[in-house]
Parts: sequence; structure tokens; C-alpha cells
Amino acid sequence: TTSPPKNMNQCEIHIFDPKAPLNPISPPHSSIIVHPWGFKGSSIHVQNNEYDFKSIQETIKLLGHEHTMIDVLLLDCNMCEWDIYPDLFPTFDDHHSDDESEKKKKRKSHLHLPHLPHKKEKQHLEEIRMTSTFLQIVMKLHDTTPVVNDLFMKMKDNGYVIFHKETNAMSNGNHYDYSFLKLAPSFFEG
Repeated sequence: TTSPPKNMNQCEIHIFDPKAPLNPISPPHSSIIVHPWGFKGSSIHVQNNEYDFKSIQETIKLLGHEHTMIDVLLLDCNMCEWDIYPDLFPTFDDHHSDDESEKKKKRKSHLHLPHLPHKKEKQHLEEIRMTSTFLQIVMKLHDTTPVVNDLFMKMKDNGYVIFHKETNAMSNGNHYDYSFLKLAPSFFEG
């Protein structure tokens, strides 16, 4: 057998499929990990005895990916994207101490940004490190719902831009693939 490339161990690919067997088999030296659950919004209670569902936050915590930059999140979950999208944007204070005075200090230091652009970039990178952030989100949007504008506003408000959009021809124009990229705050300034 051949050994995997040296940088292969640095990359993990997690696949979430509620129909996967409970103990899926991964090939040796594989960085592909299959998990037997699907996603749900954190505010949604799923009554399903056949399949398991977890929120994005539960999954990140379970996998030990808290305070991690996650390169790519690809979501194709047959309408669950409309329940999940608010969970994609953790707030700065969600990942800190419960002590209110400590939260206020951190919030204050977070809001008073230095005026030099390179320091803003360092601040932005530090904020990414303090939360679990997706650098790229690829999302299949099924049908149009009343919350579609809120999704796009939340993406923009959290520093994401659309860099690719494609209509799924097999869906009669009802499904769209969107790719969002997280950019530094300086991109949005004058």
C-alpha cells in the first residue's frame, strides 16, 4: 500500500448523512469521515425516531472544532437550509465566559477597532479564531421562501459575498447553488 500525502492528515472532510450506518467504514489513511446524522436549526425540535439530527453548533462542539476556521461548508439538505442559516453566524460573545463583566470588557475591546487597516485585518483574524467560522459556504437553496432576503442580509452583515450562483437545471429553476466567501472587513469599507 502507499502512504497518504504528507499534507493529507491536515485536511478533514466530514460528511453528514442521517441515512448512513451508525459505524460507517472509512478507508485506511482516509481523511473522509462519515457521520450518521443530518442538520437541523438550533431552534427546531425534530420528532424523528428513524434518523438523528443535530444543529451546526452541536456538531462543531461534538467534533472538537470550536474556535476553528473551517475552510468550506457545503449544504445540500433539502430545505433544512432555511432553518439552519441563522446558526451559521455565531456572535462574538457566544464563545466566551458567562461572566457578564468579562463579556462587557471583551465586547468593548472588540468594538474599539484600531484605525490602521493592517491592524483591522489582525483583529478580524483574531475574531475568526475566537469563533467557529466558515471561510466559504456553498449552499443549495431549495425554492424561495419569505426568509430569502434575511439570508442574504445576514451573509452580507457577517462579511460574506456571493462569488458564484448557478441555477440547477434539473429543478425547473426552483433550486439555486450559491457560493459565499468570507472577506476581511476592509473589503466593505469605502
